[in-house]
Amino acid sequence: MKKLLATFVIGLILLFFVDTAFKLDGFKPEMLIDNAIRFFWGFLLLLVWGWSKQQRKYKVFFYIFIVFIISDIILDYVQDILDLEMIAHDLFIFFWGAISGYFFVNYLHCKQIIGY
Repeated sequence: MKKLLATFVIGLILLFFVDTAFKLDGFKPEMLIDNAIRFFWGFLLLLVWGWSKQQRKYKVFFYIFIVFIISDIILDYVQDILDLEMIAHDLFIFFWGAISGYFFVNYLHCKQIIGY
């Protein structure tokens, strides 16, 4: 659980620096909602992979994840906020969520709640 907490805190600190570097206002309500959705999609990606024992389920969820990323980029393009900084910001949040999901699955496995 310490690794998960450390990953979450370090991710928040890095997110603050990324937002500052790209001059993004991360505290607007729509930005908070979008960031939370991206984080939990990344979190669920590795959570489902660790939870399911079948490789096919992971592939299906991975394809859904890729579709979500592409649709998010298209939505940013339609809203006229698509630029390289926003894509890098989105990918950072996806990967931060995925790393947090990995440590959460590892925690569940160590507590023998789930098995690989």
